[in-house]
Amino acid sequence: MRPTLYQASRMLTTAGVSAHIQFDPTKITNRLKKSIQRQVETGVLTGGWSSHATRLAKYLCKQFDVRYTDRTWYGLRVPKQAVEHRERFVELIQADLAAYLLDGDHYNPKWDKDKAAEHIQEIREGKDVDVRTHSKEYREKLAMLISSTRTPEEKAHAKTIAAMLDAGLPITINQYNAEE
Repeated sequence: MRPTLYQASRMLTTAGVSAHIQFDPTKITNRLKKSIQRQVETGVLTGGWSSHATRLAKYLCKQFDVRYTDRTWYGLRVPKQAVEHRERFVELIQADLAAYLLDGDHYNPKWDKDKAAEHIQEIREGKDVDVRTHSKEYREKLAMLISSTRTPEEKAHAKTIAAMLDAGLPITINQYNAEE
């Protein structure tokens, strides 16, 4: 008798137990495959938390070291940036905050300003940052900027990973017991 998902997950948290997980691109629809490929190639994961395409694209990006951004519940994640690009991100964050504050009455504008200053400082230090965005337009501009600041080598690597789905061979997904 096959274990339930709950029983299998409990077993995987046991010391010394691991699972062999494979993703078979031949068993998904063409639409799902194209969505995964587009997201891996651009480095912008666009689906929500329940999107199968985004979930698979994120696993592929993490496993094969493709720099990407994805949405958080309040904005998006900005990966580490090269020094020459950091100020462009800062400008967009400041513009988003200014447009938000000019828009109307807000509960605690000081908190919003402090959070934006914290995110800006982390970007200038070259860290991964979950940036709070207030409008869809600025979130999309940040995502496009992340995609456009990738090097030609990063873009070529992402295309290679996306092309793995066309090969028709199963892709092993490395899943580890602990992610520190």
